[in-house]
Amino acid sequence: MQLPTGLKDLLYRGYSAMILRPRLARVWPPVATQEQLDDLLPRLHFHFPKGWTVEVPLASAGLKPSGKLPYYMADYADRCESTIRLTGPGANLIPSLLWRGGTLLSAPVERIAGGRVLQYLPNVAPFDPTDVEMETFWVAKFHHQGQRRSIAPSRQQLLAYIRTLPRRKKAYLLCTGPSLSRFAEFDYGDGYVIGCNSVVSNEALMLHAKPQFIVASDPIFHFGPSIYAEKFRQDLASAAQRFPFLFLTLNVYHHLLRTHVAMARDRMCEVPLNLTTATAPLDEEFSVPQTANIMTMFMLPLAQTIAEEIYIIGADGREPGETYFWKHDPASQLTDKMQAIKDCHPAFFEKRDYVDYYDTHCAIVKGQIESIEARGGRVYALTPSYIPALAQRPAPAR
Repeated sequence: MQLPTGLKDLLYRGYSAMILRPRLARVWPPVATQEQLDDLLPRLHFHFPKGWTVEVPLASAGLKPSGKLPYYMADYADRCESTIRLTGPGANLIPSLLWRGGTLLSAPVERIAGGRVLQYLPNVAPFDPTDVEMETFWVAKFHHQGQRRSIAPSRQQLLAYIRTLPRRKKAYLLCTGPSLSRFAEFDYGDGYVIGCNSVVSNEALMLHAKPQFIVASDPIFHFGPSIYAEKFRQDLASAAQRFPFLFLTLNVYHHLLRTHVAMARDRMCEVPLNLTTATAPLDEEFSVPQTANIMTMFMLPLAQTIAEEIYIIGADGREPGETYFWKHDPASQLTDKMQAIKDCHPAFFEKRDYVDYYDTHCAIVKGQIESIEARGGRVYALTPSYIPALAQRPAPAR
């Protein structure tokens, strides 16, 4: 279980003010196999930008970088320019805990003495892909300084952008479920359009809907080191060259945005997480709910900020008997890279309780919609959904 992002940030800020070497991290325990080393190095290059040094102790003098990338990983070595220093096995973990800016636990925490407790220290991040579901969130606490600086300018940027848009009463939310394939049935000219995730890879949709906003926030699918996430970022940057949308994401990705997303800074808006699942307009509370779904984290809060009526397309939910999160529109999903992301982040998929995730998601959707309605807003489903709160709110005949 992860600590709340806000608490991790608070703890690490207090700790980093006292340590001697805030940009020096160390991997522990020593790397034992060639396979582990080849998997570890591109992850480090991805997560640590220029100015950081990461010490990687090796259990054997015969271990050396092979120069071979796992098939599921993109190459970030030249882009990031962090310094990776290969060392001998070293004495123990204690020195790195006391004076280095970060310690990465590169083995399952139960195999490291005190690992289950150590992972919650403010300068420690579990980093083993067979054990950690969301490595990006853990490592992000080492980069807190830039995240905090981005909040006030991003708020001003979002409000200024909204003021440039013509006044509309409606917002259309384009989610990525199978019914998104019906996007061409609808005219979006009387409202704002908020697209999410890999809709940027669907050229026909982008040409038809012309979204004013794109949102994405997943630490695996969008801000991880896999070739899936890298392709998403490339498609996002490519779409930004053709369509004048504003991209919203979490400020915990501050350093990754500047290193891995080839977009102008004034096209990207960074928003912090709050500690609840409740939704509020972003011009009142410039933070998004801490939920595990892009619709409830970004799309509904943004929509209620700019519109009175919210129409949702492609939030199909989970069919009875489904064994994954839910199905997706294949034209808006990088289906050819799904196996790669599963192999890059096995713990994320193997440890996931999909039924519990879905039940929690449905409850959050219900609570957020009722909150929006209590403030005078209205929410409708334009396409069928298994999510009860949406199934109960079909859009009126158009």
